[in-house]
Amino acid sequence: MVMKVKSQLLLGNGITIGLFIVISIIIVTSVNKLITNSTWVTHTHNVISTTEQIMGHMVDQETGVRGYMATGNKEFLEPYYNGKKDFEELVEKAKQLVSDNPTQVQRFTELGSLGNAWNNEVAAPYFQLRKEVNGGKTANTALLDFLASGEGKRRMDTFRKHWASFVKQTSNIPVAKDACWGLLLDMVNMETGMRGFLVTGKEEYLEPFNAGQGNIDKRFSVLSAAGIPGTATLKADATAWITYSGKKSIALKREALKYPTASDIENLLGEKLGKQFMDKLRNIVANIVDMESRLLKVRKAEADSIASIAINASSG
Repeated sequence: MVMKVKSQLLLGNGITIGLFIVISIIIVTSVNKLITNSTWVTHTHNVISTTEQIMGHMVDQETGVRGYMATGNKEFLEPYYNGKKDFEELVEKAKQLVSDNPTQVQRFTELGSLGNAWNNEVAAPYFQLRKEVNGGKTANTALLDFLASGEGKRRMDTFRKHWASFVKQTSNIPVAKDACWGLLLDMVNMETGMRGFLVTGKEEYLEPFNAGQGNIDKRFSVLSAAGIPGTATLKADATAWITYSGKKSIALKREALKYPTASDIENLLGEKLGKQFMDKLRNIVANIVDMESRLLKVRKAEADSIASIAINASSG
């Protein structure tokens, strides 16, 4: 009888111990799974955060480029250079983070390739155009500085002063008088043609300037043949204005016309080539984040299920 009771006690204790061991195993296993699951949840959040940072650095690059294009000031390129460096580094980091997921690795690879393509096909042409526009500004500044110097006006005033004295000597010589007044008209026409070209940049406005040069030579031939004193001085004045004011101003304007202008920048930006790249980048980023978000939901459901098993086991 005593032996029977002992056997029953041992059996009961064995069952209790066995159940305790099973429950303990379930709880330990569940805790380990929860820890693993939590690690993956943290990993997923890191992937999403890294992806958003990558897009942010791409936006930084675009902001820097637009600032430089608008102002021509290289200081505005700081966000571009910093963003480019961080973008490239984070893309590589992201590929390591998702190395267990070929689909995501491929997407981050595409992000990197698109970033490089944007730099080569958008940023680089923009930089080149801005550089050329800046060159045009330098050329225009040279022209404006020359015009502001008053060199042309001084030379024309000198010519007019000498002409006023010179014309009085031709009053009794009709041929010389006509040549002298024609000379003044030619100089005025040349100045008008030059100014028209400087304002419009159109070569056809130079027709009076070009025609005037040929006429002036003829006028001075008549005046020289008439033996009017001071002809050589007046001719030197006219030649000085043509050479050192008219032709120089025209040459500076032509140099400035070789370069693109702010309008060319507006036209290039209006093509919205950069937007096409940015839209593709945002689409890939959205797909990456969407996959990671779905993984978060799965892992949360797994965590809830594991926790429920552990709770039931411990309460049982």
